[in-house]
Amino acid sequence: MGEKMALVDRVDIPVRGVSAAITRRVLFAGGVATLGLALAGCGILGAGERSDPEAVQRALQGAVEALPEYADGTVQYVDGISSGTTISGVLRVKSTSREESERALTRIHEALIRTYLTQPSVRKAFVRMTVSPHDDASGTVDSADVAPPEEGANTTTDDLAAQFGL
Repeated sequence: MGEKMALVDRVDIPVRGVSAAITRRVLFAGGVATLGLALAGCGILGAGERSDPEAVQRALQGAVEALPEYADGTVQYVDGISSGTTISGVLRVKSTSREESERALTRIHEALIRTYLTQPSVRKAFVRMTVSPHDDASGTVDSADVAPPEEGANTTTDDLAAQFGL
């Protein structure tokens, strides 16, 4: 082997005849990072159990479709790690005015939050629903119109839970 190995403040590792110096700190930091990722993946460091996105989305869609105001559209549920958790959708409702659309969205919000809170391992989510009358897109109503966020720019599941006393 003929190459000198020194273990003072660095570790020399021969790589195809070239010696790459890796400090102990880098090795330690790499080990800590690997351990942290492993623990986060197991749910020990705050990542926690994740919801089943498909099951939650089916439950939310079913709750909305059961309402007499519902006409058409899809509820989307995303339980993202980096982007956060979101309940969103563009729905058509059976209404003839903006006021009826607002009432319909309020009922949709209530159905969504009551269903959402019964799902296992769900987290606080942003709620971005948009509804409009079945035959008139000019009467569009957004979540923030009927459930203004307590803080920030987006309505959350916490806002809806508070609105309905849950």
